[in-house]
Amino acid sequence: MRHKKFNKRMKLAKSKHITQSNSNTRMVGDAPNIGRVVRVRGSIRSSSSLMTDGRRRKRKAGVSSRNRIARNDRRSMVRSSTFVFSVLTLLCVILALGVWLSSQRNAFDVPTTLSTEAGEERVRVISKFQSPSEQDAVATVKQALAVRTVGPIEDYFRLGASSREEVLGFLQGLEAENGEVREFKWLSSIDVNGLSVDGVQMNFAREGKRSVRIALLTPDLSGKWKVDFDGFARTSKSSWDKFLNRSVTSIQVRTYVAKDIYYNGPFSDEEQWLCYGIVSPDREESLFGYCKIGSVQAAALDAILAKQAKLPRVILEISHAEGADPRQVMISSVLGEDWILGNVPFEERFK
Repeated sequence: MRHKKFNKRMKLAKSKHITQSNSNTRMVGDAPNIGRVVRVRGSIRSSSSLMTDGRRRKRKAGVSSRNRIARNDRRSMVRSSTFVFSVLTLLCVILALGVWLSSQRNAFDVPTTLSTEAGEERVRVISKFQSPSEQDAVATVKQALAVRTVGPIEDYFRLGASSREEVLGFLQGLEAENGEVREFKWLSSIDVNGLSVDGVQMNFAREGKRSVRIALLTPDLSGKWKVDFDGFARTSKSSWDKFLNRSVTSIQVRTYVAKDIYYNGPFSDEEQWLCYGIVSPDREESLFGYCKIGSVQAAALDAILAKQAKLPRVILEISHAEGADPRQVMISSVLGEDWILGNVPFEERFK
């Protein structure tokens, strides 16, 4: 009896052990029980790295790098080719435009007939009298400045409206007013107003102050080259003082001219008037000159300004305007391009 009970207890214990052992046993198809797993960086791969049959796809790093380098090389070559083609195209356009503008240059002269006539007159003068060399031009100016008696004045100067006495008086006071001549600078040919003209610039210095005068040489009927006195002395009809204090209503002056934008008083309408800055080397005051848009004076000044990059020298006739600021004046006439008068006023060719 005891033996049966013992056997029964042994069977029960054996059955319990088998049950506990079977509870830890993994069945076929179950995932392994490896406990808590710590995730390692980089251990997760994207689904794209697996092939359809479950195997991992092997990346061919060498081939990919070569393909990427080849693509970059092709892109660089395309960009370089495009840049070179664009530059060549731009150069061709600029060259074609330059050729066209050169062929059409005469088409911009206003008016064409008058410009042609002035050109023919200039050619006849130049072909008849050869321009002096640099040495001859400077020597002529030096000899003219050395004149101290009335007798030889007409041998070196084109007098214009001035008398021999006036010329002599100016020469005698030239050094006291301007100082000594420090430099003679040859300007070569500067033909203007239908005249054959050569220029010599003189740089003066006195007590640290510098001044400049221009000797404009032109030939007389016999071909002798002379200094235009009015241009050299910058003479004016009437005087600046009388004009500025309104003792006279108009004046003929040699000035520098540039475009300006001051519109006020009777000249406030920008659609009706053009404004120019007027400066004389002999005065501290600067003026504003006005002429109507489309006028002969406007056409003459525009032609002069279009030819010269720096401040051009111009002979003007200016007058006071009623109700205007003291510095505002009317430009009545454009008499000369540069500071030498021709046979006819410069503006005549634009009428």
